[in-house]
Amino acid sequence: MIGIYKNIKNIPDKVFQKTGFKREDIIFFATMGDGDYMQKRFDTSVKMFNA
Repeated sequence: MIGIYKNIKNIPDKVFQKTGFKREDIIFFATMGDGDYMQKRFDTSVKMFNA
């Protein structure tokens, strides 16, 4: 896990400025499995639907 953070930290700032991504976005997608991501999206959708 520490290696992921180190590698993401080494990505030049201009890459993030050009694409509009944040380092936190990359960490999120790099560390979350497909099932976890889909469950989170589902939970968010349910909350939005029931609001």
